Amino acid sequence: MSFPNVIYKGFGAEKETGSAKIGSLPLGQIMKLPGGNEYRHTKASSAASLGAGVIVSSPLAVSGHGTVSGSGLLASATTTYNPVGATTVRLLAKSAAFTTDQYADGTLNVQGPALSGYIGHTYRIKSNKSAASVSELELELEKNDGLQVAFSAGATFCSLLKNQYQDTVVCATALYPVGITPVAVSAGHYFWAQTDGIASVVQGATVCVQNSGVM
Repeated sequence: MSFPNVIYKGFGAEKETGSAKIGSLPLGQIMKLPGGNEYRHTKASSAASLGAGVIVSSPLAVSGHGTVSGSGLLASATTTYNPVGATTVRLLAKSAAFTTDQYADGTLNVQGPALSGYIGHTYRIKSNKSAASVSELELELEKNDGLQVAFSAGATFCSLLKNQYQDTVVCATALYPVGITPVAVSAGHYFWAQTDGIASVVQGATVCVQNSGVM
């Protein structure tokens, strides 16, 4: 299934939410309204609902899933796995377990080893199976995004990055903001996070001064 890079909707479309992906669109899909406001297809964390007008961010990376220093995931030691063109990738889960589709719509990042032919490649993750710690983790990549270079069995290091628009929470100072809720959102529901244009944002304490930058 293919989608346009940007979709254009009428006023009010930004207020749609749902328990399933809106229009079956991928996370991060851009939507623009006639006035120029821009939004991204986003999912709220199942842990808590979100009020309208709050800045949201993706959660912190999970230790043991490759993005935290020293927690890289090794390619499976089975030599027939992870060949060129493969869309099924098998890695060794090290110190942390994985839940089903925890990294759906996320990114597989090939970290090394240094000077190898596959370092620096990224791939879009379609889905992943659950896996206990110190066991095999199976990922399914998007069908047109197979491995460009075969992994070295038991040697290629990878990390997994969640889609930044998945499982969003109210933004804390240490997290990277991804958008603003234009409407209240139930826990675990999909919505449109505003990323550009005029928005109403709930203020915490310090009064904002007109024409001053807000970080």
